[in-house]
Amino acid sequence: MPGLHDDRVPRTRAIAADGIPEDVRAAVIPVPKWERHDRTHLEVALRHEVPENGAAADRVWEAFYFLPESFRLDATSYAKGELLSDIRSYFRFCNPRIELENVEAEARDLAGKLTSRTPDEVVRELKLFGCSVRSAIMEDAQEVIDVAATGDEKCLTALLGDFLTASSGALASMRSVLGPLALRTASFERADPEVAKAVSWVDEYLSRVLEISLIDIATVVESSEGGNGLAPTAIAAAVDEARYRQSHHEGPVSLADGSVHDLEQVERRQHALKRFTQSVLWLNVEIRDEYTVALHLVNAAAAGIAMAFAVVIAVLYGQPNVPGQLGVWAAVVVVAYMGKDRLKAILQSVFDSLVAARYPDRRWTVSIPDTQNTLAEVAERAGFVEPDDLPDGVDILRSVAYRDRLSELAVSESILWHRKSVSMRTDAMRTKAPGFPALTDVMRVDISRWLTHTDDAKRTVTFADPGAGELFESKLPRAYDVIVVYRFTDSNAPDAAWNAVRVVVSRNGIRRVASLQDQ
Repeated sequence: MPGLHDDRVPRTRAIAADGIPEDVRAAVIPVPKWERHDRTHLEVALRHEVPENGAAADRVWEAFYFLPESFRLDATSYAKGELLSDIRSYFRFCNPRIELENVEAEARDLAGKLTSRTPDEVVRELKLFGCSVRSAIMEDAQEVIDVAATGDEKCLTALLGDFLTASSGALASMRSVLGPLALRTASFERADPEVAKAVSWVDEYLSRVLEISLIDIATVVESSEGGNGLAPTAIAAAVDEARYRQSHHEGPVSLADGSVHDLEQVERRQHALKRFTQSVLWLNVEIRDEYTVALHLVNAAAAGIAMAFAVVIAVLYGQPNVPGQLGVWAAVVVVAYMGKDRLKAILQSVFDSLVAARYPDRRWTVSIPDTQNTLAEVAERAGFVEPDDLPDGVDILRSVAYRDRLSELAVSESILWHRKSVSMRTDAMRTKAPGFPALTDVMRVDISRWLTHTDDAKRTVTFADPGAGELFESKLPRAYDVIVVYRFTDSNAPDAAWNAVRVVVSRNGIRRVASLQDQ
């Protein structure tokens, strides 16, 4: 496989008591972090920072997926086109960071700037500000959840109180400073109706984000040893946000006695608000399949060379005008055609290897919507590789991931390789998108095809109980391990450590994403 590592080092490692090599221990905790997006999609977010010193920003993502033999996936059953269509990337801006405590000051500063903007510019800035506040709410809520998991009651009580005060204060100040009656634009003496709608939708979205965050906090706190009655406080704050939306916005509100249709409308409204607010961050991605184009051209050249060979042989050694030699000429034509057919196949195989080495499978450009401003260029390769092609660090981590020695000896698997290099245009980022600190590549892997040949999710199995001396039946889940070994490097640290996760799947989809120690 072109692009793989050819360097090899002796495979001797210091192994700790828990079986993890000392020099790859840090790699067991994966960064970036894989997550279960839904039943059939894995997701990982790759953050591409804009260098402060203006240096080149070239980053490389590389991953090896160890797929159980039961999946029946290899280069013959999993076409390159299908493989690449199952790996999708969505590029977006990383919104500027803001602290909840600073929302009021930032909102007043923004309101002053918007008085000289057009309505479209005002809507764009409101969306962007809403995205920054959303991130602040979710980050601070996650901090509360992390502390709740430790069981530290004193710290949790203080942190939860700070979060409730800061989050409610942030939204209250936004509603006061950036409300539809407070904003004016360059084109209207009074509030513009489109701006008023945008203000209302962003406010409704942030209220829903805060409610969900508070529900998550209440759920974790309620089961935490240090919760001690703190969950009702978070629940009350979540209910307050629902009541606020019920009295101030036109969107549906979830009710305990509501119908399934009503709850569907709530979810549909939530997704619409999210798409509206976050649309300001999304970028255009244009994919060019240079590999396929080049492959068609060289295959056509191979066919032309082979046909020329057949014609030359027939002309030089055949004599169709001599009646007595007609049979000889026919034999020459047949032999020439046979040679032409084999020559074409050989040339196509050689040319395929040359094209694969020279051209990526896909090349894309990432640009700002409705403009020609390119912010990044991406080259991508994917395919199946042999165990001997694995870099040493990958091989070591794969060995660590086996659940036991028997699994290591008995498991047979195919290895799927994926590599993506991203070259950011830092000058364009600084001049065309100066307010954004980074780009995020949200990559999703669709595993639907992987599960086609798996066993039923649950099987009824009969066992013999040696203690009771009888037979019994049990429904057992049939699960499979997919080990993903990966790393995300840049030009300043090309030899960064490999990371790994265990993805447990069944015929029904992804069950969980876990660390290597998970059994």
